[in-house]
Amino acid sequence: MTETLPNRLRAYVMGLKRRDLPIAYAALAQALDVPGPGRIARLGAALETLMAEDQAAERPFLAALVISRSGSGIPAPGYFDAATALRGTPDHDHAAEMAAALRHYFTG
Repeated sequence: MTETLPNRLRAYVMGLKRRDLPIAYAALAQALDVPGPGRIARLGAALETLMAEDQAAERPFLAALVISRSGSGIPAPGYFDAATALRGTPDHDHAAEMAAALRHYFTG
């Protein structure tokens, strides 16, 4: 059975060292060998799947650790749209979510 992109993505990010985070969408797509064109869109959809799983399990969003390479240090707008839809709050605090994800997934 072929492993799904969301599962591969979760395993890859959780296998990174804390010092290697956050990771850019493009770097993650390349590391997972996601074929283009449209690879960033497929990666975004997989990240949204992980966000739904994390919300259901009452965990911080692992997707908060994946950012745009634009230099902004934040995820793409789709992350915020998904966070707002899943959490029901219009002003999602990415910095707090990233800190919570680092504490939850990368303790020690």
